[in-house]
Amino acid sequence: MPIKRTGFPTLFVPQLNVYAKALILAEFNWMARFFTMGHRFNSQNTYVDVYYREVVKEQKMEEVDFDLFIKKYPEIANKGFSNVLKYLSKELTDSRQRSYCREIFNRMALHISNAINDRYITIMLDKFIDEEVDVILCDTYKAQNLKTAKQINVNIAGSLPSLISENEKYEIEHLIITGYLNGTDIKFLREISYGHDKSFNYSFSQGKLSYLNLENASIVEGGEPYLTTKTEYRGVVEKKVYYTKRNIISEHMFTNTILQNMILPENTILIEDEAFACCLQLQHITIPKGVKSIGNAAFSNCDLISISIPESVTSFGQFAFQSCNQLKNIIIPSTVSFIGRGAFEMCQSLEEIHCKNTMPPTFEKNGNNYLFDEDYSISNIEKNCILYVPNGSARLYNASEAWKNFKNIIEQ
Repeated sequence: MPIKRTGFPTLFVPQLNVYAKALILAEFNWMARFFTMGHRFNSQNTYVDVYYREVVKEQKMEEVDFDLFIKKYPEIANKGFSNVLKYLSKELTDSRQRSYCREIFNRMALHISNAINDRYITIMLDKFIDEEVDVILCDTYKAQNLKTAKQINVNIAGSLPSLISENEKYEIEHLIITGYLNGTDIKFLREISYGHDKSFNYSFSQGKLSYLNLENASIVEGGEPYLTTKTEYRGVVEKKVYYTKRNIISEHMFTNTILQNMILPENTILIEDEAFACCLQLQHITIPKGVKSIGNAAFSNCDLISISIPESVTSFGQFAFQSCNQLKNIIIPSTVSFIGRGAFEMCQSLEEIHCKNTMPPTFEKNGNNYLFDEDYSISNIEKNCILYVPNGSARLYNASEAWKNFKNIIEQ
């Protein structure tokens, strides 16, 4: 059965301790039981079972000593599966382990959802990932950051630089901001996250900011330009300045920063062109449900491992995820009807695309191809990546000019 591994390259699969492995198996078993109650479901010979066995093999879980595990966590044997994620969180030692566990639970949830094909169960699984896995595992990483994070409320837009002393601004690694941010504030955030301000001289600061939580902040108009660029063509110098727009992650806002983990403001409605382009260390980003579109090259040349596009998004632009070399899987919601050319060009690690629209999204053509590599009539991605589509829609995807070159189109 053509199912892929977790999405982490074999050489980079984090090594988990015996207790973490046993807790993962316990949570997998609970998921398979709880989310299939009331359905005639036998996991044998399904993607749920195959994926379970892939993770077991990848982590060498056959060697787990469950007697040793029960001695440490007897309450699981006595009381069942409650608090498994909390115990697991204690056994994980770094962000890579947390990212790995988040991914395997997300993929297991995806396979259960596709196997059951029940909208209510899908909603429950989404809630489980968002409110339990992300909160307890990934937000435990977030919570650990909270302990060391500087938390600032910006009551007056433009005042952020005055709220952080000169001595500490280049030492802050984790930052949580509430309140109102204009161009002056964004310029300051770029400075302390290693962003450069002029495209000519590439003068970087010594900032260390890698975790930025703007969930309860609002971007407003006004203030200084957050970025100034200069280009020269045949002796003519063109200067361009960028200002903030209300509730929009606007052009180049966080380009060339060293951010690794970012949570966007909850009221964000658009992500504009190249907003995160060349954020070479950006692995995780939380996109809120109100975002309507993702602009051209918005996440090009990032280090994203996986990304979930919210149901509010209807389109994303050309080269949106170009050269995201670590991107393993992407979920394209049913609301997306158009994708710009080369959206996944040079994403050679892509293993799974889950397209939820029963009607194939249309694409702008990219040379000889639509989605992927301009240099090839049929790209390696289309040869090797599995395209999952809704039940009854494979015929439409096979007939679609944009999708027909996929060698593995599977209905779920």
